[in-house]
Amino acid sequence: MKYQVNIPDKFWLSIKNLRTQYTRDELSEIVAELKESIRMLANNGKLPDEYHDHLLRRSPYVNYNEYHIYDDDVLVIYQRREKKLYLRFVEVTNHQQLRKNSDH
Repeated sequence: MKYQVNIPDKFWLSIKNLRTQYTRDELSEIVAELKESIRMLANNGKLPDEYHDHLLRRSPYVNYNEYHIYDDDVLVIYQRREKKLYLRFVEVTNHQQLRKNSDH
């Protein structure tokens, strides 16, 4: 089952928020792992367990999915529509930024 994937420019731009935390080489590795994880998700509909893909329950991302890449603190937020086999990628962030943007 192949999913349709929507990756807006805003998604790729969100990686810039990680520049203070990672070197240029590390960001290149993050982008490579990100692209591979998107490919796996689109082709298989799921990721290996080590990605810890799970549903979010806090605003502003209630019912969106999140998974972890790189050092387990790079988070990929996406929306999935099973009936339509559709994935829309929303943001790349980290735990600190996610907590800052969430309602408490």
